[in-house]
Amino acid sequence: MASCGCVEPFLEALDVFLPALQCNEKGDPRSIVHAGVRQFLHRMVVCLDEEIFPCIPVAIRHLVTNCTEPRDLYEFVPLISQMVSKFKGKVAGYLKGTLDCSDTNSQKTCFGVLRKVISTPGMVPKQYEEDMNQFLFKHLIPAAFSAPSKPEFDLNDAQNILTLGEAALCLKAVHARCGPSMLDFLRNSYFPSFNMPPALVNEFLNDLVTDAKVFKSRFKEFFKKLR
Repeated sequence: MASCGCVEPFLEALDVFLPALQCNEKGDPRSIVHAGVRQFLHRMVVCLDEEIFPCIPVAIRHLVTNCTEPRDLYEFVPLISQMVSKFKGKVAGYLKGTLDCSDTNSQKTCFGVLRKVISTPGMVPKQYEEDMNQFLFKHLIPAAFSAPSKPEFDLNDAQNILTLGEAALCLKAVHARCGPSMLDFLRNSYFPSFNMPPALVNEFLNDLVTDAKVFKSRFKEFFKKLR
């Protein structure tokens, strides 16, 4: 695309199309706009290279964060999977930027999208599974702990509790995918970097392998004990 001089026109088109996602009309008009922009983004992931990265947070915010129907989330998952498959770890910074932002609703949505990518069979092509696993360990797992660890994160706030629950389910999905390697990473690499007491590490790892509903409750208690 760069050799043809077509990158700039397509980026200008994105600048026009992405604001259209702010369409507030419910029903068919909104669905038609979102479907059209999603299809265009799929084509742009194929045609463009890293020039598309700045569009990712905007797309997530409008296509997912402000979604009003469950199908909006499911229809966005293939787009994220396509970007991860093509750009591998390069796209991680933009996804993690959404996870680390101060908007807990955006965080919750991003955790939800990534959970679907992780847990849906065949969503990540086999040749990119190792790249996905590196993304999970280097970016997703730390993101699940970083925001709730901050003093300003109110563990009793209703929206924050929802975000915390989605982060917990995301960690459960990672464990279902990676199994013992995730436990080894947490025990021997991640938690020791924070000098976390061994007793608390063992307690967390034992909770991680329990029922999802139980883990969601204990995940909140884990952060209370850290403070």
